[in-house]
Parts: sequence; C-alpha cells; structure tokens
Amino acid sequence: MKKFFKGKSIFLTALVIIIVWSGNCFGEIPVYRLYNTVLKVHLYSTDANEKAVLEANADWNYEGVVWNGYTSAIGQNPVYRLYSPGLGKHLFTMDENEKNVLDAGPVWRFEMIAWYANSTQYSDDIPIYRLYSSSLYQHLYTADENEKNALDGNGVWVYEGIAYYTLPASASPSTQTPTQTPCINNTDSQSICKTCCDCLDGDAEDRVE
Repeated sequence: MKKFFKGKSIFLTALVIIIVWSGNCFGEIPVYRLYNTVLKVHLYSTDANEKAVLEANADWNYEGVVWNGYTSAIGQNPVYRLYSPGLGKHLFTMDENEKNVLDAGPVWRFEMIAWYANSTQYSDDIPIYRLYSSSLYQHLYTADENEKNALDGNGVWVYEGIAYYTLPASASPSTQTPTQTPCINNTDSQSICKTCCDCLDGDAEDRVE
C-alpha cells in the first residue's frame, strides 16, 4: 500500500512538472477584436456572445480573431480588463500593480480577468505589442508586427513595448472555437477549469479521455 501511494505521488509530481514545462494546462480561447467607428476604439473579447451583440450594432465592426489567449493555467498570468465609463474605453494589462492603481482611482474600474498570458516567451508564443495614443487617450494591442511598425511614430501612436506573450490565432475567425483539456476529477469534459488547483485536485487516474 505504501509503495502504491509513493508511486502515485511520483506520478503526480511528474504531471505537475510536465504541465509547468509546457506552459499550457487547459487550452486556448480565441480573442476577438472589434472596432467602434464612432468612438474610434477597439475592444478585445473572448466572449462570443459579447462579440455577436456588438457586431449586430452598426457602430461596431468585427475585425477577426487576432490571437488566442490561454485559459487559466500554471505558469501563466491573468490579463486584466478595465473600463472607463467616462472615456467609454477599455484597457488590458498583465501588470497587477497598474490594474490596482487604476482601479483605485476615479476613472477606471476593474471588470474581469480577460484571459491568461505569459510574461516570458514559450516556443509556441507570439508577442502582443502595446501602443498608446495621447491624443486619443487609448491603447491599442496587436500581434501584427507590420501594423505595429506602421502605427509607431506616425504622429498618433507610440510603441510602448511587448505587453505579454500568448498563442497565435489557430483558425479562421468564422470557424474558430475555444479548445480545452478535461480536468482531473472534472465530470463535465466540455468545461474549462477555472484554476489549475481544480485541475490538480484529485486522483491522476481520474483523468480520462
């Protein structure tokens, strides 16, 4: 019996190491980019319903899946989504201090964790570039280096650096759907784990598929 539990412990330890090394525990989810032609702002969302509602509004144009975000995983960091009602604009940041400072002020309010990303680049990751326009008082995020280069220094936008690293869009905008890996002790194979604690909280042999 002791030998069984020792072997089980070794297996779980190896599983954790593999997950941390891979940098992707639960899968990926498409990030949709929309543009408001009236407010001149972009919105980035993983919510297909939010995307559909806005796309039905004449003020919004759907621009496609721009990259894939990680679902909650060991090794990744949350990308925070904030909104300014007064400005009518969103801001996305992986910097928890920036999120806290803005959320404590009167202009911005924290809405949610939008998706997860890496602070360092894994083999499958691509950089997400962050630009800022002081005249428009807004940020723009892009995985397209050509778009970044064209905007940087054009008198309106200034390149601020790489915001984070995440996965490239892996399918066409019309067909891409979220992918997920079933969790340990997760009876619903279609759900995405909320945390990696959910994924690792259980017996390794319960992981089936």
